[in-house]
Amino acid sequence: MKKIRIEALKDEQSVSFEFDKISQAKTKADQIGDRYVDDSGVVDFVNDLEKIRNENGVIKNVTFANQSPIKDKTGNYGIPVVIELQGNWEQIAADIGWIDLLPYIFRAVKIDVGKPNFKEVVK
Repeated sequence: MKKIRIEALKDEQSVSFEFDKISQAKTKADQIGDRYVDDSGVVDFVNDLEKIRNENGVIKNVTFANQSPIKDKTGNYGIPVVIELQGNWEQIAADIGWIDLLPYIFRAVKIDVGKPNFKEVVK
């Protein structure tokens, strides 16, 4: 009988330990989940980009290729956004640093770098 009680106590302790681990993981998952952009988060994301744009003026255009999340090659879902920056390397690096500090999860899929078409700038 004593042996059965000891086993029952061990089982209860391991279950409470597992629930503790689950609650810790849920807290982390909730924190990560808050960084994914949903419909209302898109507005916040654009507002944050506008703040960076107003401060430095390097962000020239923000466009969304699709309003609903799409699945990428890695199997993850995301809302595709194109952020156009124009300036010298220091300005662009500074704005990319500010964008990186925003509380959203995103990743660059494609980066195009080039000199501006001066014929369009002169017009």
